[in-house]
Amino acid sequence: MDGMQTLDTGSVKNDRYFNYLNSLKVPDYQLFSVATKGIDSINKALNLTPSASEGAYVDELSSVSSEFLIRNIDSAFYVWRNMPWAKNVSFDDFCEYILPYRCTGTYSANIRDFFLDKYKIVDPKSDTIKLKITNANVNRPTQHIITASSFDVPFIEGTPSNVQVNFNRTIPKVYRNCFGKQKTSLAWISGSEEIPRFFQDVRLKDVTDEYLETAAVNLSLSSGLGKRRFAYLCVFDNEQWLPVAWSEVKNGRVEFKNMGKNIVYLPAYYENDEIVPAGDPFLFDLNGNIEPIVGDERTEEVRLYTKFPVRTYVTLWESYMLGGRFQLASAPDLSDTVTVHTVRKLPFYETVIPARNHKRYRYLIYQFSRTPAAWGDGWISELGFYGLGKNGKEVKLSGAPIGNPGEYPHLIGKLFDSIQYNVFKPDMKKKERYAGIDLGKGNEAVVTKIKFMPLTDDNAVNDRDTYELFYWEENQWSSVGVNKAGSGVKYVTFENVPGNALLLLKNTSGGKQQRIFVYKEGRQIFW
Repeated sequence: MDGMQTLDTGSVKNDRYFNYLNSLKVPDYQLFSVATKGIDSINKALNLTPSASEGAYVDELSSVSSEFLIRNIDSAFYVWRNMPWAKNVSFDDFCEYILPYRCTGTYSANIRDFFLDKYKIVDPKSDTIKLKITNANVNRPTQHIITASSFDVPFIEGTPSNVQVNFNRTIPKVYRNCFGKQKTSLAWISGSEEIPRFFQDVRLKDVTDEYLETAAVNLSLSSGLGKRRFAYLCVFDNEQWLPVAWSEVKNGRVEFKNMGKNIVYLPAYYENDEIVPAGDPFLFDLNGNIEPIVGDERTEEVRLYTKFPVRTYVTLWESYMLGGRFQLASAPDLSDTVTVHTVRKLPFYETVIPARNHKRYRYLIYQFSRTPAAWGDGWISELGFYGLGKNGKEVKLSGAPIGNPGEYPHLIGKLFDSIQYNVFKPDMKKKERYAGIDLGKGNEAVVTKIKFMPLTDDNAVNDRDTYELFYWEENQWSSVGVNKAGSGVKYVTFENVPGNALLLLKNTSGGKQQRIFVYKEGRQIFW
């Protein structure tokens, strides 16, 4: 209880957004659309800037009554003595995991009663943690072990062979936030030495070996901050190296126990609120071997397709377009529709197809792929029809949107707004199974090509943006240079790149997702 805070429920109940969302009585699949429309209406009516209320917290000691504690203690002992899954729970584990009514600053009133009712018939034989996570890049669902550790969607084949597909997220460490203060935590033993913010929590407990296949990392550190008592292993998040494990330095050497494998780590010290590298980055492979990643004098040309690994949910999004048809028509009822292209293979991000039809048409549409409608059917990020303008040059054709209006806030206008991360989501309640544009009477045109992008994370290289490539050298990132992809090309090329170096590709136009990688045999291998 010491140092704990509890949520002041009044600070949430008085929030206009909370009250509105709490009042909604709609099916789950409609909640996002209805809630978004309502919140937008509130903001517009009251001239508000969209914001989220985080609620206020009060000190635990001033808010928890003796009656509340007695009721929770009685309930905890009842669970320990009567639930079948609790029969083999030791007294120490009871005190750490059953008796506490919370482990974080959350709202706790009556929450034990809720979970007791929800899980009272759990069979201890149904424990789903049978195997530990290996961190291997294989299609193996692990969300039942650690939330979001895998994507758990069907893998759809068709991604270019030189592009890596990731089935899961690698996990370096697993920490449990306990109720009691942990005497083995860094916060407990560090004394006056400065330590990273994450490890300042005295209630952290390292439980990695309960969930992962692990091994120890033994290293000799480079000279530098030799007086530091502790060293760290860091992983790269998107922008910086973050410490995930700590160890006490002994004669310039460290042992990091129970580390997740198949991950690139950087050894480091911590001083003045900054990570100070204490050696070269290395791959800790699936066999528990350390493979240093150091660029050499040999340079090479690299061809890069993405700044982030393609995850299986992206291939699923792309598969929503399989079977979709691009069609042209002149009659208002679309009775003379001509199909110029059917999507038969997985479209890798932005795709351009020629339209081999030389007649002039007024109605240009994308016909959704499946009947009856299926989840994801018709979702598409961008669609553009191109034709010859009055000056004979190719231009993007524009007109009035027609077909399915879309589900709020993913309306049909977002299909043609040239913003790749905006997505059109058809309204499944409408009868129209297509979306497109009406060029207008007298504006009929010959369509020369069609450009489209499925629902996307917008991490592939495109010919609109500029990219900068970095390599790790002498404890810092150095720039190789800046370049663009050629027109209509899905990759960007860089020359004079140090061989075997750790690389990082950034889109200078924006975007936050980018992962470190190495370049092997003409392929990016992300970590």
